[in-house]
Amino acid sequence: MKDTSVIPKGLYCYDETGICPYWGLVDGAPNQYNGYCYFLEKGDLDLAEDMTFVNPDTGETMKGNELPFPTSLLWDQCKECGINTEDEELIITGT
Repeated sequence: MKDTSVIPKGLYCYDETGICPYWGLVDGAPNQYNGYCYFLEKGDLDLAEDMTFVNPDTGETMKGNELPFPTSLLWDQCKECGINTEDEELIITGT
């Protein structure tokens, strides 16, 4: 069983204590498609293949890997696992 307690809190694969031990980059993969999550055992390209999008104008469906832009942001250290992503308390200051 994988240890979720080491996954940083928040929406990113890092926090003030460092980078998630499950995050990595895939050598040789294209830029912006080279992120990998060892917790999920999937990378940006795998996640893109799992995603389906519908064009609202034509009804045409496309897989994420068929689009001209990345659909997963692991490469940019944005979480895809959904673990420890609870909203932190928002403090608003003003006059």
